[in-house]
Amino acid sequence: MGNWNDHNDRNHSNSYSVTFGVNGTLSEDSNWDYDISLTRTEYKLTETSQALLAGKVNAYFMDRVLGPQQGWDPNYDAYPVFTPDYAAFYTLMSPEDFAGISTYVRSHSRTYDNMLRAQFTNGALFSLPGGDAGMAVAVETGTQGWSYTPDARLTNGDIWGLTGVSGKGQRSRYALTGELCLPVWEQLTVSASARYDGFRMGGTEISKPTYALGLEYRPFESLLLRGKYGTAFKAPTLADQFQGVSGFYSQAVDYYNCALLGFDAGDVADCPSQYSEMQYFGEQSGNPALKPINATVWSYGVVWAPTPKFSVSADFHHWDIRNEVALQDVDQLLRDEANCLLGKLPADSGTCVAASTQIVRDVSGNVESIRLDKVNVAKETLDAVTVDTNYSLELGSFGQLNLAGSWTRNLKHEIQTHPTDPVRDALSDPYWSTDAKYKASASASWSKDRWATTLYANYLGPTPNYRATLDPAGYAFAGAGRLGSYTTVNASVNFDATDALKLSFLVNNLGNRTLRPLALQLCQNLLLLGRCQPSRFC
Repeated sequence: MGNWNDHNDRNHSNSYSVTFGVNGTLSEDSNWDYDISLTRTEYKLTETSQALLAGKVNAYFMDRVLGPQQGWDPNYDAYPVFTPDYAAFYTLMSPEDFAGISTYVRSHSRTYDNMLRAQFTNGALFSLPGGDAGMAVAVETGTQGWSYTPDARLTNGDIWGLTGVSGKGQRSRYALTGELCLPVWEQLTVSASARYDGFRMGGTEISKPTYALGLEYRPFESLLLRGKYGTAFKAPTLADQFQGVSGFYSQAVDYYNCALLGFDAGDVADCPSQYSEMQYFGEQSGNPALKPINATVWSYGVVWAPTPKFSVSADFHHWDIRNEVALQDVDQLLRDEANCLLGKLPADSGTCVAASTQIVRDVSGNVESIRLDKVNVAKETLDAVTVDTNYSLELGSFGQLNLAGSWTRNLKHEIQTHPTDPVRDALSDPYWSTDAKYKASASASWSKDRWATTLYANYLGPTPNYRATLDPAGYAFAGAGRLGSYTTVNASVNFDATDALKLSFLVNNLGNRTLRPLALQLCQNLLLLGRCQPSRFC
């Protein structure tokens, strides 16, 4: 390739953020404070990378390596067959030859956000037995925009092995929020908040009210009982809505043609490879009609702080998320289409109409292309317990030591990617999730005068190995198993040279601990393939 430095990718970005605002009190005898601001942010990125020219690459190998075509492949009768000149194939290409088949492509992206926000707060709205009630109200309005313009040669097929996705979109948004804090009495505090969000884009509007209720009860000074219940709302991203059409090639099972040959969905392994390993051209794009993501969340817990320098807390968390944005699953789409064509599903149902329009077959019944859409179909439920502890110790002339620890245990994690899918247990099914059931972290921080240092350890419980993620059988699949837990350690040292100059030195993963599980996983796979002999490490 020549000088390696000439072939690096280069990203050049420019960004700025500007805020103008005013704040103060409405009047001398008023408890209402105001804060009004106007903010503009913009980010631009130019990506430059080296790529190969499709026409010149094909011509180079046709002329020097492949030679004349010998016919068509025996499996699909679709790919040309050659008798390569392997001596030429393994001869190094000269830098001049490489320069003749390569070029640079440049793509541009831009995002911007404008927001006008006015907030009004009153810390002494009225008196209650536990103290003064407080209130805050805010109004927001603004516009957002996103665009991505890839190099034209990426989208018209001039570049070998790469493609690009263009897209752009903009929307306006508004929101009204309010929060109320009520110290009902000295031991009990109630908080309530509400928010209304609205987005306008592409001639449509989506809006949603959300709310949250919180409760804090302190029966005595060192013990706090707390709970919270609320709803959440998130509009789809601009890219999810306005991403342009992109193409790709992949492999899937043609369930319909397999069924015509007598192989149902459970026997596709015996179906001829031209259908069980069907090659297809796919397209995907954004969806302007996406609905917002909705969720219900609640938690409750306890905090015990017997001294001002020591505390421990335990909380239970629950998330129930609906309408998650997900890209359609090709396998599910092909199964739906087969059941529709075989009469197992009503031909006029929404499922069959979508499958028939998104899967295109030729006159012989073979799949030509598949279009995938981003849709609101996912549902996810998660329960978890967290325990946190903090301890601070004064060391006199030797400074101060702070110790902290955290532990998380996932109790429940269920996923339903599409409405027609069964609810899957992600905690025990590695095909759908590789999350560890439990995680933990601990840190020790020491500070004195201008010096501060922190040692941080992160622990991850057992996780599935790679082969366990390849097949729906999960851990029952040949060679599937679990990788052991491991711990990584980070360290940092900070020094305040002056009030305006701070120096820091940090190292992530002091012991390189993640390498052993990854190497062990690779070794296990090589053993299964018979590519290496058992050793002390493997």
